[in-house]
Amino acid sequence: MRNDAGTLPLLEALGEPSTPEEEKLYAGIGELLAIRAGLHTGLERRKANEIDRRIRALANDYRRLRDRNRLWGAAEPLLNHRAEAMGLTPEEARKSSRLEALLALPALCRRDGIRIRFSGTPRTDGKTIWLGSVDLSHPAAPVYVFGHGIHERTHVLHTNFRAAEGLSPRAFALTNLFEDVRIDAVGESECRGYRFWREALLALLCRTGESVFLSDDPMRPAADVFLAWLHAELLHETLQMRLPEGILEAVRHEAGRRFGEAFLRDALGLALRRFPLESTFGAAALAIEFEEFLSDAALLEERIEREAERERKKRASANRSRQREKSQNFQNGEGIALSLFDDGSLTSQTTPLRSSSSGGVFPAVLRLADERNWRGSSPALESGNAMARLQKVISLPESAMPDIEAIEASFVETLRRHDNVPEGSGNASGGLLPRLSKLSEIRTARKAFDAAWDETSSFAMRLADLFKRRIPADEGGARTGFEIDDRELDRAAGGDDRIFVREGKRKARKIACEILLDLSGSLGERGGAVLRTAAARLEGAMKRLPGTAARTAVFPNERGTGPFLASDWKSSSVETREILRALPSKGPTPVGQSLLWALQTLASRPEPAKLLFLLTDGVFDAGEYRGEVEALAMAGIELATLVLCDPDLPEAEIGPRNTIGSETRFVQSIEEIPEAIHALLVGLKTRDAF
Repeated sequence: MRNDAGTLPLLEALGEPSTPEEEKLYAGIGELLAIRAGLHTGLERRKANEIDRRIRALANDYRRLRDRNRLWGAAEPLLNHRAEAMGLTPEEARKSSRLEALLALPALCRRDGIRIRFSGTPRTDGKTIWLGSVDLSHPAAPVYVFGHGIHERTHVLHTNFRAAEGLSPRAFALTNLFEDVRIDAVGESECRGYRFWREALLALLCRTGESVFLSDDPMRPAADVFLAWLHAELLHETLQMRLPEGILEAVRHEAGRRFGEAFLRDALGLALRRFPLESTFGAAALAIEFEEFLSDAALLEERIEREAERERKKRASANRSRQREKSQNFQNGEGIALSLFDDGSLTSQTTPLRSSSSGGVFPAVLRLADERNWRGSSPALESGNAMARLQKVISLPESAMPDIEAIEASFVETLRRHDNVPEGSGNASGGLLPRLSKLSEIRTARKAFDAAWDETSSFAMRLADLFKRRIPADEGGARTGFEIDDRELDRAAGGDDRIFVREGKRKARKIACEILLDLSGSLGERGGAVLRTAAARLEGAMKRLPGTAARTAVFPNERGTGPFLASDWKSSSVETREILRALPSKGPTPVGQSLLWALQTLASRPEPAKLLFLLTDGVFDAGEYRGEVEALAMAGIELATLVLCDPDLPEAEIGPRNTIGSETRFVQSIEEIPEAIHALLVGLKTRDAF
């Protein structure tokens, strides 16, 4: 790629592709580089800048894809082994793993009163577990979500955080390590598949470039080396957990070189005598015992070192005396004879004392006993560079993840803001409806909505008719009819004429329905008004169904990163209409973030049937939201999508590759929107979605 700085050997820097997907991106970058090389400055500068931008974008995609494949390669053998054990194909195993990670974990946590949030910095406050902004389409995401999330859940349930209060930095680090091992044992006893997910997570962490147990840093603190070794040994000895190939041997080698085999053998023996631990207080007690052990070991090493130093001085003194005696004998003519039988070395029957100072062991053990060297030390697995690297690779930008708590709490504030829009000109007070900043925009939006409301009155009647229409239920036992129930034919042999299918109303199902409404600026005044009226009428019709809860969310929010609530499960249709009536079309189109929000909110609803309507505009690649759509399907959420397309792009070109969800309809004019929504409902009804 040529620029003002010269030519950048981009392809060499990216590395050779190893998969068909990588080859495709690699070839695309090469083609753009060739085009770019033929361009010059002047009139072609703008074109060159655009090509440079595309090259950078493709290069970033290529690097991200290589990271994905490299990480996935670490966990794939484990998943394949699991697939074989379960009688599944590798593809089925991958889907099963996603289902388990994205659905089983939140379900387990809900049962225990714990919330899972895919946002913020990974942490827990004892009631909520934040896992960060996870890219659900990343193949390694399930391993991270379940392997890390189930461990954190077990901490929330079984760790007494008061046990670590008042401990020294050294005792605190050791307590965390022992508690992590204890929690892994508890998790394995409570959750089927716990061991598999933890082993898969270890495999990923050791492929991030920052090994979870090892480091290339020759100046790595002694405390970190000791913690990594002890953690690996305890996982292996107490849980029989399978570590990545060669890791345990390498950890043992590094620790043995730093501390000596005798010291490590004593340390491991002390820990194993206390395991299994019964509680967090037991982990803290073992940590305090380890402190005493480290202090005693340092005193012993210090004594041995002093005795060894005295022995070295004694031998040096004896050697000097020997040398003086040899020199004197040589002067007396005795040197020739002596040289034939004596090499001049010190002959002693005394066995030298064991000294840890060889190889630098004594200073390493002494540093473990020094409290100052433990500040900042942490257990090996759940913190550190390896986990940070993994989180970075599989994460979306934080702005791409919706704030679940804020959105869930937004309706009351939205309603209050709506009711308190200031009169006259000027701006409204801030808050959750910044797009209502100008009274002129509000008036325009209301006027367009009222016109569209009148135009869609026939659509309202069709909705009412659709929801009231009786559905043929598979019920036999009628004496008359047009269709015979094959299952009831045996009655005819006994003279019973109740052999016909009768039409009746299907038993009402409890349904949770969310409507995601796009109000981006590209819709325009009239397009936005028609979508808003359609959403208001759809919510009203759904709420009139027995056992159905419905609400509407509008995107984008004030940050352009997700939705905000225009109604709530228990709000009236009148409230919904009045809020939607005043919303103008403005801002970007954060479809992915809104789908993630809907996934998390609908999955937690108690209703067995769940519907999601996405009403949006634009032409976009459905592959961009593959992870979200697959997760919705695995959660049992029926997704129905309406797309208002650019009329200049024929439907035939966009339909097949942009289908989103179980039912998708494309329209090229605003007037087609009501009919398309009706068609979506008919399709869902045919699928027995409600």
